[in-house]
Amino acid sequence: MRLALLSLALGAIFLYVVLSYPLVYPLAEKDGRRVCLDLEALEIDMTIIVVGETSAYVDGVIEVYIDRGMGVVRLEPDDLDDFDWMEVDGLGIVVFYGDWLASHVSDPRIAGFIAEIEFDRIGLVAIDGNTSSLFTLLDMVGIYKLVQEGGVKWNPAYSNPHVVGYMHLEGVMPNGSIYYFPSILMSNSRLEIDAAIAIANWMAGEDYESELDCEWVQLPG
Repeated sequence: MRLALLSLALGAIFLYVVLSYPLVYPLAEKDGRRVCLDLEALEIDMTIIVVGETSAYVDGVIEVYIDRGMGVVRLEPDDLDDFDWMEVDGLGIVVFYGDWLASHVSDPRIAGFIAEIEFDRIGLVAIDGNTSSLFTLLDMVGIYKLVQEGGVKWNPAYSNPHVVGYMHLEGVMPNGSIYYFPSILMSNSRLEIDAAIAIANWMAGEDYESELDCEWVQLPG
């Protein structure tokens, strides 16, 4: 009995840690005008769904995926009701430009769209600008409720990192039952290919290692 209670307690602590400490991917290693990148991460099979307007930085991240042969679907708000999630076979990410999302966070078409997402294989990503608006949206829809601190809602992406993501991971309780918990991505990379790699690693459930198995790439300019 005591062992069972201890296992449940440890499971609760693990869940609390996962929920309380977002998953953050750092910038890749740099050496002068070169950067060491884990290019193998981009071999993932993933569909990119872009909603609304974008910025030059967002387009740069998407271009990395296009160069790797990944499928990209571009949607406007009027297209969302007719989108068939069955078209996404396997992993996928829904990409929002942070500033655009901030100005459309109350749009019921977007709320209805993300309510249909299977978060164990589809991730939401806000890139560039007001990326914290992703959690404002999730809170409004009831998918991820923001914690109240002193009457003020605490947004985990309050500092607006360049890339913010949300999806679900699968866990197993001591009794064998399966549950899902949030996985949060934050990256402050200004290098588009590094941001693309961070998203791909996160979607695949991979973490950056202390010593990257990477390839050195010459920076432009």
